[in-house]
Amino acid sequence: MEKDFVTKVLDGCEFFADIGIDVLVKKSLVTINGSKKLEMHNLLQEMGRKIVWEKSVDEPGRRCRLWDERDVQHVLTEKTATEVIEAMIIDNKRESNKRLNLSVDAFSKMKKLRLLKVLCLSNCDGLKYLSNELRLLDWERFPLRSLPSGFQPDNLVALLLQYSCIEQLWKGTRPLHKLKVLNLKGSLDLIKTPDFTMAPNLETLILEGCTKIADVHPSIGELKRLKILNLRGCKSLRNFPTKIRMESLETFILSGCSNLLCFPEIACKMERLKILYLSGCYRVGILPESLQQAEFLEELDFSETAITEPPPFISRLKNVKVLPSNILKGSSSMFRQNLPSLFKRNQRGKTNSVAPMLPLLLCLSSLKRLRLRNCNLCEGDIPNDISCLSSLITLDLSGNNFLSIPDSLTQLPKLQQLGLMNCRGLKSLPELPTRITSVSIDDCASLELVANPSKVYNSMNWVHIIGTNCYRLVENIDPETLLKKLLKVFAYARKKVSLIIPGSEIPEWFSHQRVDSKITMQLPLNIRNDGHWKGVALCCIFANGDASRDGDISCNAVIRGRRLRVDAGGISLGKSYHQPIKSDHIWLRYMSCDKLYTYSLENDCGGSETENVSTLDCSNQECDVLELIFRYEPRGEVHGEAHGEGAKVKKCGVRLVEGKRTADAITKPAFCRPIGSYIFRQPPDGTLSMVHDDLQGGVVPRMMSAT
Repeated sequence: MEKDFVTKVLDGCEFFADIGIDVLVKKSLVTINGSKKLEMHNLLQEMGRKIVWEKSVDEPGRRCRLWDERDVQHVLTEKTATEVIEAMIIDNKRESNKRLNLSVDAFSKMKKLRLLKVLCLSNCDGLKYLSNELRLLDWERFPLRSLPSGFQPDNLVALLLQYSCIEQLWKGTRPLHKLKVLNLKGSLDLIKTPDFTMAPNLETLILEGCTKIADVHPSIGELKRLKILNLRGCKSLRNFPTKIRMESLETFILSGCSNLLCFPEIACKMERLKILYLSGCYRVGILPESLQQAEFLEELDFSETAITEPPPFISRLKNVKVLPSNILKGSSSMFRQNLPSLFKRNQRGKTNSVAPMLPLLLCLSSLKRLRLRNCNLCEGDIPNDISCLSSLITLDLSGNNFLSIPDSLTQLPKLQQLGLMNCRGLKSLPELPTRITSVSIDDCASLELVANPSKVYNSMNWVHIIGTNCYRLVENIDPETLLKKLLKVFAYARKKVSLIIPGSEIPEWFSHQRVDSKITMQLPLNIRNDGHWKGVALCCIFANGDASRDGDISCNAVIRGRRLRVDAGGISLGKSYHQPIKSDHIWLRYMSCDKLYTYSLENDCGGSETENVSTLDCSNQECDVLELIFRYEPRGEVHGEAHGEGAKVKKCGVRLVEGKRTADAITKPAFCRPIGSYIFRQPPDGTLSMVHDDLQGGVVPRMMSAT
């Protein structure tokens, strides 16, 4: 459970939670993980439970805490509850499909109950009583239309009734001075929100998926301590307070509120607002000028709205890092037929209104992702001063009509992912930026030239160039030559290179070849410490087979004798990512020596390899054997029906790559767990799929074009 949430609940119980948790952490009784969640060792938990159990061995109804299914069942069915009970968890894991039947007076004797969690399906004709001492009420799929009329939530800190049958929490106003979290997500019958006048300390309000709410109480706009407001998917919501004064708001989500008529005016400084999502608010056509008061906004999404152009003040939002994908494409698909696109060219072929629009974006020096896919961009529409976007990491220009892209792209200092899929007129690719990790040029049918890579590359760990169906490119340069050009620049210590282009034969350069999906090669003695060898190049020829389904082509590398398994990574194929592959393709990959020997469990001598780096070879002086296994793995079925085999590996090859490595690469081992990360590829629908890769530097977005 999240530390922040636990702290709120314990503070509501009059504990000094921050101090108490800090003491427990220092005594190693609890830990806080990377996700800021509290964790406790199982043995400590059992010890605590045993202490509670010993308070009343024979009668669980006399214990202060109840969590065991049998004990809870006994107390509820035999009605042996007492005022001693302060916390109860009701679950039914043994019969998870069976509903628990609760009587109307199930909690009547629990006068001091402070924590109640119901985690199973339940039936209840009505409840006479809930303790007024409750701090936490967490009851998923709560079966009643409202809370008991006599319930006074004065002490309530968190009310979690996700997917409940609630129509209205209660009538009138209730004192909610301690309430900090209210979550009614997925409560499809909810028709009315409570009056928030008496809830001044509310910090989190989640009404996502409450599809019958047409209006929210006006007091919602005056919640000065509210940090998170989530109304995603409230399809019936039409009206929101005309002005809001939520000065502490950090996240504001209105996505999918398809009947919302307008976005409210901001009547105060909202310096903490970082995220604003309006996607799918089809009727919202204007963002008010007062939104400038959210000057530290980082993510703004107004895709699929009636907003036809970026608001003029957007250039003043200097901290914006993420913008909507259709920011320069006009309004939502519902209205686009009747509204001009910002990027349509006129009949004379002159440039469109891109010129006045792009300068608005070029001022956003904090922008990290820019998606200009299918914007009908033509030659010259991309300004040379695009290098002003100094924080840009991802640039997606897929599906446009330009013939070339400006050389100034090289000057984008942080650009890592470049998407150019389905740019069918693109003829040449300039020198790649210095930090590039992924270039997607699938279906660039006219591409003839890829410039020599920059000779000054910093220490990024990998680079991927994916060019399915780039047939014109391989007419001008063969796969072996292109790979060697890339290796000449990239194959320094701790580098990895991946390339996919059309090809039907293994280049002669590969010393070991086989008509199969598996191949082995003997490695030189002590290859990891021998500066004569840079690494290993591998490749395979594959045919797409059934292009109607998606899948992942990958390679697993195993070093026999050292119990080392290295995932050489993979890439997604199929109709979701590119045009059908009509002929054989070649996948070429390079891994440096320290990528091959990234980790091990134990060396053959019985010691830890990381403790004995300088003497990796044992007395038997046997060479390691590298085994490569290429495979295609289909990803799911379409409409429940099985389809063809997908891609099929026909041939494969491998060879050692000679060349001196830096002293640092030889002497400095790379330490990490034997767990890979992922390459993310984005199909046209905007969803992300994952392909396993052993990159230690993070994730690599792979953005695919529409077909």
